[in-house]
Amino acid sequence: MSESSTELKFKAKFVSPLEKVFYFREPKDSLFETKAYWNETLSFQFCFQAEKTALVYIEMETNAGEYVQLRYPKAIPALVPDFYCDYREERRDGYRYFTENAATYYPDKLEEIPHEFTVRKNWWFSIWITVNRGIPVGEYSVKIKVKLKTQEIILVEKKQSFSILSVPLEKSDIPVSCWMYYDCLADAHRLPLFGEEYFEVLYNYFTFCTQH
Repeated sequence: MSESSTELKFKAKFVSPLEKVFYFREPKDSLFETKAYWNETLSFQFCFQAEKTALVYIEMETNAGEYVQLRYPKAIPALVPDFYCDYREERRDGYRYFTENAATYYPDKLEEIPHEFTVRKNWWFSIWITVNRGIPVGEYSVKIKVKLKTQEIILVEKKQSFSILSVPLEKSDIPVSCWMYYDCLADAHRLPLFGEEYFEVLYNYFTFCTQH
């Protein structure tokens, strides 16, 4: 951890891409894959928290060039995070992030990182790191720096190493089942359900899913 003359203290760590990073609680110290087949996409997250509100920007140093992509998981309002009815208590299960039935925000939409943005006091933020497939075999690293916008001071920096193996990920005949919200996809793109344009979007959607 780096500390500046502003005495602005940060916490930071790398976590799994499967970890949901919420503003109001510290993400778990989760293991994640640091080795990938040469035709596989690799992802992980850089998480950080400041003890004071500040205007910052993000810098990256890497020897992986354009294969590494940084994005910001934008928080999306979730009005019904926990389905619950007084007369249907049996419908609840143990796979819930929140036990209270209250509106909240979920990290969901990956967007380009703003040139500068405000980190709120004691909130947790994350940066989504993607190592795109096709990168040559070898050993690599990525270093993320959070800088104070007004003074060019490095508030915190962390480095993560990863490696690309010389063997490809072979195709598998294992069937995969996923719940698919066809109506939500149509609503997000403002398209008639199961129309010609809708199927073009659906094709792109499944293509992207298989790549990741």
